[in-house]
Amino acid sequence: DEFAAYCNSRGLIVQTHFWRRGHPELRELSKRKLHDKIGNLQAGLGLYGGGLFNNGGHLVDLIRLLLGRIVSVQAVSDIVSDKSFRLANDLELSFVLNLEGGGKISVSPIDFDHYREIGIDLWGTAGRFSLLQESLVASEFSLSPNRALSDTTEAVVSHVK
Repeated sequence: DEFAAYCNSRGLIVQTHFWRRGHPELRELSKRKLHDKIGNLQAGLGLYGGGLFNNGGHLVDLIRLLLGRIVSVQAVSDIVSDKSFRLANDLELSFVLNLEGGGKISVSPIDFDHYREIGIDLWGTAGRFSLLQESLVASEFSLSPNRALSDTTEAVVSHVK
């Protein structure tokens, strides 16, 4: 508490483990900028691997940073425990996060033996936004006329960073 107060008095950002909270662009997105890009969240997809308490914690914290308070969680798969996880007694499962604003994020684990990912894909009423490759690649999708049907729209890549 004393260390946090010292840093706060000097305007320093201090974090424990969740490095995405200190990233300036992600902090900006958390201040309604994401809502300006996608509108109200309709649905989201999240991926993690290597254990819920390990990398799953990073994903859940990122979702909380960008989208706010999680009001409930619903498991939608069996719990899997794997001795190869870095943290003892870690586990994986698929689950749905229900957000205070009414949105839902479906989260599933992937096997890091094939490749790593901690990412989210968010579908809103006014656009789509993805943070993939462990939050190193941000893709924005804007609404455009649908290429196959008249009188409807689709989300098309408008910016990748």
